[in-house]
Amino acid sequence: MFTGSMCGSGAIAFAVFTYAIVNARPDCGSVVSLNPLVLCGVLGESPEDIQEAIDELCQPDEKSRSTNEDGRRLLKIGNSMDYKVVNLEKYRFLDTADQRAYWRDKKRANRSNDQSQPTKKGYVYYALSESTNELKIGFSTNPWARVSELKTARPDIQIVAVELGSSATERERHLRFATDRLRRSEWFNYSVVLREFVKSLCPNTVVTTNSTVVAKMIHADAGTGTSTNAGTVDTSPYGDVSASKINEEKVRKKFSKPSTPEMELQASKIGLPPTEIDRFFNYYESNGWRVGRNPMKCWKAAMQNWKIHYDQINSRSGRPGFDRNKGTHNEGKAALYDISKINASRAARIQDAERSEAEPNVKCS
Repeated sequence: MFTGSMCGSGAIAFAVFTYAIVNARPDCGSVVSLNPLVLCGVLGESPEDIQEAIDELCQPDEKSRSTNEDGRRLLKIGNSMDYKVVNLEKYRFLDTADQRAYWRDKKRANRSNDQSQPTKKGYVYYALSESTNELKIGFSTNPWARVSELKTARPDIQIVAVELGSSATERERHLRFATDRLRRSEWFNYSVVLREFVKSLCPNTVVTTNSTVVAKMIHADAGTGTSTNAGTVDTSPYGDVSASKINEEKVRKKFSKPSTPEMELQASKIGLPPTEIDRFFNYYESNGWRVGRNPMKCWKAAMQNWKIHYDQINSRSGRPGFDRNKGTHNEGKAALYDISKINASRAARIQDAERSEAEPNVKCS
């Protein structure tokens, strides 16, 4: 329709014709009602333009690929606003077979392209849900992150084995254990056969001090079904590291609040007055040793920031040219508001008030 003789008819003509094809009723002789006043609200065009498009669709077309009704798309029925859509079955039904054939060829081409591209390497992981005795065989470049997502639905799921491979390795495993497969998914019944296979993947599984599973990795060749030892890999959420790097990995220590001797030593190093040590400790003790909303990671850095803030506050009044009243109506009058003079004046007023209260009231006659 869009590549035939209607090319160049304009967007309104295509919109009207598409509306007619969708709303025509095959059981009523392919008839559709086209009221320009109604279509103007549906298509967002003026009634005059819509009527002009309808008239154009009713005209003969010598270049049309269909000879029915001299190439007309619509036939007006009497004096009403009903029109018959010519070749409705062709537009609505016959093209679906061609579309199915097109999509079959398209998918076949995509599959051939996928096979020609280099295989993406990653891990085939085996995650067990003990409550249901079901095993998930999946493929991922980061299976530990994938399993952590699955814990939302299955809190008890955990990786029991992993092997180096690709999506082809995953498909080969699915075909190998098809008899135990559940609902054509990645989940399998944890049968005796699967138990023995998982056991062969990681016969020397151990648990380290930080509760991460170290499994013996197997590199699988999906084409031959053979396996070669690929070393030992830490199946922890920290990523893929070899056995030699496990001992070198530095596990982040939990924060512990400092003791008084430690704070005194650090304060002497950075020049923080001893009077500020208690203020520092009390402040962070009251908010649970947090920096903003985040837990504190290094109290020494926090004390250094405390020292910087302390120096800024104590150097403001002593900075040359500093005026705390800058931008106000008291700008330049800071000397008139010396705190010592204010306190002395306040004390004098208090003494005068106390003296007046002590003297007896003198009535004027």
